[in-house]
Amino acid sequence: MEKTRTQKSMRNVVFGLGGQAVELILKVVGRTIFIKFLAVEYLGVNGLFGEILTVLSLAELGIGSALGFALYKPLRENDKGKITALMDLYRKSYTIIGIVVAVAGAILIPFLKFIVKDPGPVKDDLIYIYLFYLFNTSITYFYSYKSQLLVSDQKNYIVQTVKEICNISRTVFQVVALVLWHKTALGFYLYLAVESFFIFLNNFIVSKYVDKKYLYLKSEKGKDKLDKKSITKIAKDVKALFITKVSTILVNSTDNTIISAICSIAITGLYSNYVMFTTLISTILSQMFGNLYPSVGNLNAEGDKKHSYEVFSGINLMAFWFFSFGSIGVFVLINDVIKIWIGEKYLLSNIIVVIIAVNLFVKGMHNTIWIFKDSYGLFVYGQYMTFFTAILNIVLSILFGKIFMTCFDGVWGATANEWGVFGILLATATSRFLTNMWYDPLILFKRGFAMSVWLFFRDYISYFLLAIIVALVTYKISGLVEVNNILDLLIKFAITCLVPNIIYFIIFFKTKPFIYVKKQFSSLISRRNR
Repeated sequence: MEKTRTQKSMRNVVFGLGGQAVELILKVVGRTIFIKFLAVEYLGVNGLFGEILTVLSLAELGIGSALGFALYKPLRENDKGKITALMDLYRKSYTIIGIVVAVAGAILIPFLKFIVKDPGPVKDDLIYIYLFYLFNTSITYFYSYKSQLLVSDQKNYIVQTVKEICNISRTVFQVVALVLWHKTALGFYLYLAVESFFIFLNNFIVSKYVDKKYLYLKSEKGKDKLDKKSITKIAKDVKALFITKVSTILVNSTDNTIISAICSIAITGLYSNYVMFTTLISTILSQMFGNLYPSVGNLNAEGDKKHSYEVFSGINLMAFWFFSFGSIGVFVLINDVIKIWIGEKYLLSNIIVVIIAVNLFVKGMHNTIWIFKDSYGLFVYGQYMTFFTAILNIVLSILFGKIFMTCFDGVWGATANEWGVFGILLATATSRFLTNMWYDPLILFKRGFAMSVWLFFRDYISYFLLAIIVALVTYKISGLVEVNNILDLLIKFAITCLVPNIIYFIIFFKTKPFIYVKKQFSSLISRRNR
């Protein structure tokens, strides 16, 4: 029997969450071994180079999102000719992008010495390490484009399964490499080589699966060509998405680079431990909501704006509930987790914890807007505003970073470098609030729902104030537990889980969005039990 839109979404969500749970375990294990056997500067380089190459990925131009959106309709109508034509365009585009990323990355090599401040023991190997990261990024484009077909066809669970099998294998081999050869540079080079192999293997397996399951990609190749209207629409979307992607990367993926340049590579390494946890939380939740993209795109294609807004309200409540809970968890627990995990010498000041939690919440609450805005195909609206966000973020990050380092050194026990990190992260939140946090909802409600955007702002302000109150209540109650061992941490973790969720349930269980979400879950369970 054909699965419903909700069932397909939930299957992808379940696999996504399961995959991210595995990812969490693997990252903690891998990072623990990494910290045990390598200097903190390696942590900094690991975070910095990953971020630099994320910036280079802007060469992707937003083609993936534009073609993913373009695939919804032909997949729904089983238009094999158009699907094949779109995938052929995808293949050619990504081959060019892979080459461009490799060349652009190579051009950056002479400038590494200006980006990495106080490299310490990694100084002599800096270029070689960077080349490994560059290879890992560029090779992705030569096969990964086929995974978009599975995602658009609501089969992301297949992509996730292959990814996690490769991740488990990769982590095992990387741990072995570090344990056996950590006393020489060979250990880290093997660590990076293993990464390269499994990135290639992951994409190769998905590619072969798509070739086998979508046989018409070969038999229909060359029979149909995209019409001028489709090409024009894709080109227009790509242009808009490129500007949006540039801005998103410059907002989300420049903090490590600026911290390294203004503060030091060592504090970048300490900060990267925090980023690992917050990125995992953000990725788990964003992937859970991201798996709704194809279903929301299918829903919006039906044209019922009232029903689309009803679904939006339900998903937005879920986004608030999960992201505020995750942010509160970071605010209350992350320093205790790091202390028990690797020791007090790896801790950063509470001021950094607060701003990390705020950024996690602010970014997370935008997920529902992105899902519906993209699913309506509103790529061209707000493209220049997002670019302004990016420029504002970089300017404010440098300005705030230097001002806070100079003016607040020693305040509340935080060092100059810690205040510098705080200023840089505060700039990220500020730039979001001043730009796309109000503009993107305006576009969605005006062009998508044809409703007043004040409906959204009313909910957002209420949610934000509620999150602050619940965070303070949770912090106060959980603060009764002094964490000195794993048992103490588990007790504090249990309190942090219970308090926010009990409060939210009491407040929301009679609201329309909660009732809608509950109805969808009940309906899904009923279908599965038939």
